[in-house]
Amino acid sequence: MSDKMREEFSAWYLAEATQSYGETVRSQAEKNLAWVHPDGSFADPMLRLACLAWQAGRELLATEDAKDADRYRWLSEKFGVTNLPCAVERILGGDVYVADGKASIDAAIDAAMNKEVTP
Repeated sequence: MSDKMREEFSAWYLAEATQSYGETVRSQAEKNLAWVHPDGSFADPMLRLACLAWQAGRELLATEDAKDADRYRWLSEKFGVTNLPCAVERILGGDVYVADGKASIDAAIDAAMNKEVTP
């Protein structure tokens, strides 16, 4: 884990611990963060598990963000040759109902990207 990531996790952990259990736990939470193995991993088993879950969540978000970025780039490249401006205006104006919201829109864009069909 990089120093930056450790700092971000530590800040998140302290905020969560004190929000959930009050300021009285801050001292123990800081001790838990300072208790590390020689390899730098957290020695407290629950903290180690929390850190692994936090890292997995960040990786998932990064993957989802990358997919959204790919969709946006594809749509931007196709913008001039699609009906996208019209479709977006109709969705925002309430003229078109998208049942599943983002999931449906993502699926439609993914299908179009896979087929290289303009929406």
